[in-house]
Amino acid sequence: APSPASDSGRVRTRTLARRGSSFPHRPRDMSLSPAVRAVRDAGEKLTGSSNLTREEFLRCVRDLDTALRSPGDDGDAACAEFCAGLPGASHRAALAWFAGKLRKGVADGVGDPMRKREDVFTTAAALQVLVSASGGDHRATFGHTSRDGSHERWPKRGYELCHARWPPTVLAPTGILPPLLALTQAKTAGPQVWMRALQLAGSIARCDDAVAHEMARTGWPRVCAKVVRAIPDQAWDETRAREFVVEREVWQWLDARFAACAQTSDKPLDNLRSFTVVERLDPEEGAEGGAVGGCATSDAPSLSDTEWYGKLVRVDGTNGTVSLGFAVAAVGDADVAVFLADDGGGGRVVSAGVGRVSLVHDRLRAAEASTS
Repeated sequence: APSPASDSGRVRTRTLARRGSSFPHRPRDMSLSPAVRAVRDAGEKLTGSSNLTREEFLRCVRDLDTALRSPGDDGDAACAEFCAGLPGASHRAALAWFAGKLRKGVADGVGDPMRKREDVFTTAAALQVLVSASGGDHRATFGHTSRDGSHERWPKRGYELCHARWPPTVLAPTGILPPLLALTQAKTAGPQVWMRALQLAGSIARCDDAVAHEMARTGWPRVCAKVVRAIPDQAWDETRAREFVVEREVWQWLDARFAACAQTSDKPLDNLRSFTVVERLDPEEGAEGGAVGGCATSDAPSLSDTEWYGKLVRVDGTNGTVSLGFAVAAVGDADVAVFLADDGGGGRVVSAGVGRVSLVHDRLRAAEASTS
């Protein structure tokens, strides 16, 4: 008799896996290069099943990592397949699945330690794949540079990774930039998560200025300014002190990138967006700070941290309307981007001044659970 299902593995029939595709009725396109075919097959497995075992997930991670690290044009083509997916099905691209994995992150607070370990494992593995997709080397300490100069030969694919081509969903309301920023601050998840998140941030920021401008639009400089002012604790052990040095070096490099972009008078006219705000709920005025429409200052998100990402919020509009959604990012100088879900698992991203947004108490994964 089969053993009970668990997060770490389950015994069940793997007919589709043995056929090499989640869609066995569709013939494999033999004109694709082996790297692109590997990415397509792994992407179909990841996006086609909500019940992957750990072994199946690991197999997909290994296949993707190998394909994305292919040299030259093969690696670039594999990354293009990873980001875009099949024509007309951008929501089934592997990148959309990995953006959702970053958004889910690691369960915080007091909870099931087994679940937290599994979250740490899968999130770190997802970050490793994304570092490879960006052209960086996940075996290096930093994502933006290397001690031996090999980073000068690394491909630069940050633009492709940061552009969200799919419509927002409960599982992946944005591209990778907002949840990646939150993971750089997820110290309770351990260095295997937050340091690898920093590695990915450095790697994608090596790309052209459009990426740095999009990072600036989505709240990175505020967090960066707070981090670079941090003072090391004399009580830290040697390991934590070394981590601090690495962390400071990456953030200082990012700070320089943001400063350089801020001095550019002509911002790049580009369509790069990790999410698109379709409506501002308080268009008549900005409201940074203060109590507005029943929103107490103590309940308003702080744009210099990320603890509120993914949490349920109330938005008080200027015309007396109230909306409930999930805060997904900072946007611009003083706004919060909020995902408003619809009944079908999709939704839209709107924004409001931070003073009109108040935290409630829940997490986006609560909505995820209710739709699974």
